[in-house]
Amino acid sequence: MDDSRPDPNTRRGTGSPSLVERAAEELDRRSQETDRGRPQTETGRTGFARPREPLKRSGDGPSSPAVQVDQNRLKAYGGLTSDQMQSRLAEEMRLIKQGLIRRMYTGTEGHSNVVQVTSAWPGEGKSFLAVNLALSLATEIDLHVLLVDLDIHRSTTNEAFGIEPEKGLLDVVQDPTIDLSEVIVRTDIPRFSVIGTGKTRQLSTELLASQRMREVTAELSQRYSDRVILFDTPPLLGTSEPAVLAQLAGQVIFVVEADRTTRRAIDQAMEQLPEDTRTSIVLNKSRGLIGGSSLPYYGYYKSVNK
Repeated sequence: MDDSRPDPNTRRGTGSPSLVERAAEELDRRSQETDRGRPQTETGRTGFARPREPLKRSGDGPSSPAVQVDQNRLKAYGGLTSDQMQSRLAEEMRLIKQGLIRRMYTGTEGHSNVVQVTSAWPGEGKSFLAVNLALSLATEIDLHVLLVDLDIHRSTTNEAFGIEPEKGLLDVVQDPTIDLSEVIVRTDIPRFSVIGTGKTRQLSTELLASQRMREVTAELSQRYSDRVILFDTPPLLGTSEPAVLAQLAGQVIFVVEADRTTRRAIDQAMEQLPEDTRTSIVLNKSRGLIGGSSLPYYGYYKSVNK
């Protein structure tokens, strides 16, 4: 895997929000063009049927034992805990999830409840956002959240929650005899479950690009109509896995670090995404106030600290 990086002088720009705004305007244009040509059907590009009535829960239902989240580890990571629901971070996550939930219920894609969280480069805060967005979504009375750790280079489930599942999604894709219920870990946080990465393999990218992965994602998407699936994936520049996974996502949240990510990096990353992907930009580590911008889709800059 080519993990080369550009020269820092070309990677770091002025950090002007206008770069992000121009990239966001291009996304808005692409989305409008796609909408004009999008057939109003009940399936998306991968043929996923729109989630309908919930099926009988197995493995992650109320009867399965809950794994205790390490609250000290979560707090040290910067994750939202029950005593922080009036914080600025909590309010920022509420703003993000409003658009996500709206598109989940109004999108024509049958897999609009599958959301990929990614960035251009490592260290921009995409896993931090994925964790806190998942925790915020879990506070919704009508939703269940499943955070799928697909960053095979850095385990979010272990780092943030102190959970290290024996099996994960790659194991399910590799071995069809393993049921999803065997890898879904229900936590002691209400309505919040996780899936670990699983054993990494030399052909992990090929596994994620396989028909079996499409079937597994379809099952995750369709099994419960009240479930949001968050894929925490590696950055788009440097590895091939996130571009493959973008083919399966109905929505993509693209994290951009203020004062760091250049327009060139944004353009290069966006080229990895399918044209019809619903992509939303979140500006991270910005000094601006909530609501201080006019980015499309989410409409504000973010100031998450990681």
